[in-house]
Order: sequence, then structure tokens, then C-alpha cells
Amino acid sequence: MALRPLGRQLSRSGLLWKAASQPKSLRNLSQGLQNAGNGRRRLYFLVGVGSCAVGTVWWFRKAREEGEGGVLPVARAGGSEKVEEKPVKVSGRELRYKSFASYVYKGEPYMSARDFLDSLIRDGPRSVDKEVIDDKILDKMLWGTPGRRKGSDHLFKDMWNSSVLSYGDYLFLLTALIKTRRQFEIAFRMYDVDNSDFIDHEEFSRVEKSVTAQRDNAMIEQKRLAKSSLSVHFFGYRGNQRLFSRDFFK
Repeated sequence: MALRPLGRQLSRSGLLWKAASQPKSLRNLSQGLQNAGNGRRRLYFLVGVGSCAVGTVWWFRKAREEGEGGVLPVARAGGSEKVEEKPVKVSGRELRYKSFASYVYKGEPYMSARDFLDSLIRDGPRSVDKEVIDDKILDKMLWGTPGRRKGSDHLFKDMWNSSVLSYGDYLFLLTALIKTRRQFEIAFRMYDVDNSDFIDHEEFSRVEKSVTAQRDNAMIEQKRLAKSSLSVHFFGYRGNQRLFSRDFFK
């Protein structure tokens, strides 16, 4: 395509006619056209390579600026790039706990004693509405939790809606329904290292974790309350009471 304008110019000037009548001149003309064509091809090739080089350098500079020093762009928080998030697996127990929990404290669901009993015998919660409680309401509930001396077979009935149970409490109470006394004795002795026949609040949290599934332990730690109705019942409102084995098993 690039040689067509050159051919038209040669035709108008009569050079093609002269070259046709003189073989030597024709060969010279053919060689000249070939050299001209090769020269243009070289020129186009060099221009193309130069354009690619300039484009490559520009792209790497742009990528380095967007990537803050890296070779390739990276996703920034709040930017237009979307960061793929791995789906979080939720166990059936956690789903049931959240479904029956009627309280929300600092964005997390919590059960009452009534909710726990409902989760054992009902197919679904009494209501899907959840009551948001603050520190004042929570403290009032915990303060009214019966101690071990006032404990009875009607403990949960007595606490009823004026109680809060964490996810760890929920799992522990579920486990208490299926584990044997012997299994709880082993768990209790494991953390009673000095053979004092009692454990404190911190040691109880270890017992609580030891009798539940390992996959639930991370969730228990993440959503553990500093105090719950169960812990207040065992260790008092201030959490400084000792829990003896006989009281624990009772």
C-alpha cells in the first residue's frame, strides 16, 4: 500500500517508460524500488517497536504508581477494586443459638434462660424480634441472678427472662445434657491442678472449652461475656467465689 503513491509519481514523470525501453535502467529501477520498500518496512518496523517500548514503559510507571511501589496494581481498602472474601462457615448450633436468642447486647445475640429451654423443646423461637439491652439492663439482670445457695431444680424457671447466657454457656449446657458425670469429673480434675477440690472463674472457662467441640472454641472466645448469668450463679457477682466439685456436679 505504501508503494502505490510512489508508483503513480514515477508513471507521471515517464521514468517507467524509459526504464521499460532500457533493460539496465529497468534493473536499476527495480532495485531502487526494492530498496525503497525495504527502507520503509524498516522504518515502519522501528516505529512499531518504539511505540511498543514507550507504551510498556508508560504502563509500568502507571502500575507502579497505582500499586504504591509494586509492579502490579493492588486492591486498596475503600477503592473501586473488590476484595474477595472467604465465606464464613456457621455451625447448626450457632444458627439455632442466634435464632432463639431474644437479646442483643453490643451487636451480639444472647439467650435468656427461657430461650435456652425453648431451644430444647420448640421447633422455632416464640418471636423473631430481639430486645436490645444496654449496660444498665445487663447489670440489673446479673445482679438479680440467684447464687448457688439459692439454687434449685427451678433455677432456670426462676431466672427466666431476667438472665443472659453467652454462646459458650449455651454449648456448655447442651453438653451437660449428654455428657456423663464421669466425663465432667475428668474435666474438673484436669484444671484442679493443686487438688484443692475447687476451681475459680478462669479455670471454669477452661473446663467449659474442654467439654465442647474444638471448632466452637474460637467462637466462644470471640463472643464471651465478662460475666453471664451462669458465671454469676457459680462464682458470684464479683466473680471471686470458689466453685467446689460437689456444688459443680450438683
